[in-house]
Amino acid sequence: MLHDLLDEIFRDPTFELIWANSESFVSKNCRTSSSENKENNRGKKPDFKIITKLKEEVLFGEAKPKNSSSLLVSKDLIKLSNFQSGALDELIKIHGNKIGLVSFGVWVSGSRIRVYEMDLKYDGVYRMYSKANVVIPTERAQFLNLIPVLEILYGVKDRMSEVLEILTSDTLPSSPRSTYVRMPIVQSSCVTSN
Repeated sequence: MLHDLLDEIFRDPTFELIWANSESFVSKNCRTSSSENKENNRGKKPDFKIITKLKEEVLFGEAKPKNSSSLLVSKDLIKLSNFQSGALDELIKIHGNKIGLVSFGVWVSGSRIRVYEMDLKYDGVYRMYSKANVVIPTERAQFLNLIPVLEILYGVKDRMSEVLEILTSDTLPSSPRSTYVRMPIVQSSCVTSN
């Protein structure tokens, strides 16, 4: 059901939804720039991601079925946060640290969907905050629960459009932190596990 919802909502020439564990560019760049073992520099793979028409990753998704162990679910949240911070680093390298720049994460655990945004408002301090926590209806009696899910997902699409406008605008980066980019550190800044 989630696949069909996302596929329909992001059926748009501005964004491309990519499923089935395709390699993340930002994870690959992070691993390539920090890996001592250059043979193992493949990027990690989110369950799905959305890229812009500029081919920049802005949203990552991790999904687990309802009966997954809590350890796997916790690792997914860490993996998601690493993808999001890596995406911010890449966007800042290319466009500068513009005000309003964020990356997005969608964490699905069973029928629950959590949506996160991450920004870098202060040098070196990534803020990942929850924007939504909704449940996908799994029975006919819960059909009206679909309305908040649709509102949230369309809201994410609108926010992503705002970020795309920021990226393509002629707005200068914010002056006190315009050159800031986090330099990867082998273990802590890059995703190191599946």
